[in-house]
Amino acid sequence: MLIRVLPNKVVEPKLWEAIKYAAVQVDAVEENHRQAYLNNLLYGLLCGDMQCFLYMDDKLNKIKTVIITKIVTNEVYQKKIFCIGLAYAFEHIQSASWDKLMETLKKVAISEECSEMSLLTDNPKAAEIGIRSGYIKTWCEYNFSLGGFDGQLNR
Repeated sequence: MLIRVLPNKVVEPKLWEAIKYAAVQVDAVEENHRQAYLNNLLYGLLCGDMQCFLYMDDKLNKIKTVIITKIVTNEVYQKKIFCIGLAYAFEHIQSASWDKLMETLKKVAISEECSEMSLLTDNPKAAEIGIRSGYIKTWCEYNFSLGGFDGQLNR
């Protein structure tokens, strides 16, 4: 069963620990940036800019998957996009269950009046789930490091 966590419930200790663990596993943020990353995540969840969904077992006593989404507006095209930014499974989830999860998230996106969904991932298994659900790859990001800029303008 997929449930949406209300913003004020995110700070419940066991739940926040599960969310933090999932986020760190998926996004692999460097240790020296981790606290700022988690602060931004918590802020986004508390103020409602991001949404947290939990895929639970049938008895609602075990979290199987944490999913974090964000609804963004493309100002140029005037459309709302339902972005799946994080999905972490604490145990193996069958393909059919992933398919049902994606279908449920699609219904959530429609109810939020989104005209598009996006899946942000560099994980091949997550990409496979997306492709199976009808997503298409639209772009790829490449980064170039400029070295140790530390924010100091005067050197």
